[in-house]
Amino acid sequence: MVVLGGTSGFGFATAKAAIAEGAKVTIASRSPDKVRSALVRLGNAAGGECVDVTDKPMLERFFADLGSFDHLAITVGDPLLNKPIMELTDDEARSAFEVRFWGQFNAVRAACPHINKTGSITLVSGLAGQRASPGRGIYAGVLGGIEGMVKSFAAELRPVRVNGVCAGVVDTELWHRLPEAERLATFARIAARLPVGRVGKPEDIAEAYLYLMKTGFSTGETIVLDGGALQAP
Repeated sequence: MVVLGGTSGFGFATAKAAIAEGAKVTIASRSPDKVRSALVRLGNAAGGECVDVTDKPMLERFFADLGSFDHLAITVGDPLLNKPIMELTDDEARSAFEVRFWGQFNAVRAACPHINKTGSITLVSGLAGQRASPGRGIYAGVLGGIEGMVKSFAAELRPVRVNGVCAGVVDTELWHRLPEAERLATFARIAARLPVGRVGKPEDIAEAYLYLMKTGFSTGETIVLDGGALQAP
């Protein structure tokens, strides 16, 4: 299997969990340093490559060199920009689509010729596509578009199965740009609202990726793992 974005967060957790179940795993990230670090943390039990999902020729070379494989897990992302629509510049709006939308689109198109017919593709979205939130309008478009791609790709690429994972607030490296005190206070505030009483862990999301790879009877679906956020007041 291949994990794009597999050097950190729930991408790394997915790679680690898959290795524990005996899978042959290749992780990829646009940062060579992160690839090297992740491989060490995985005990050199996986392969790793430097791949930028916004670079279509690089993606095509990567998958052509890799050859046939069973499962593609995409976990790429970048920090969300929280900005009112009237303050958002055109460049900021367009750049929001680069990694999360076009990166996943490019990856599916480059990988598809090499995925075995009994295999699967799992994309990643997020709650901003399902729950209205001020300042997140552009990401509602990005993430809603990804969930639409899941359904369309599932119909078009069959028998390869295509599903998605919609993650809520998860304690990953994307949050580490905040000072620790602010990050912990934010998590505590969010946890108090959630029915499960905590924010997510990367391992929570990894379980969904593994489930969607192993089950042969799910396609066109997006699993929501949000700790109950969509039901919270």
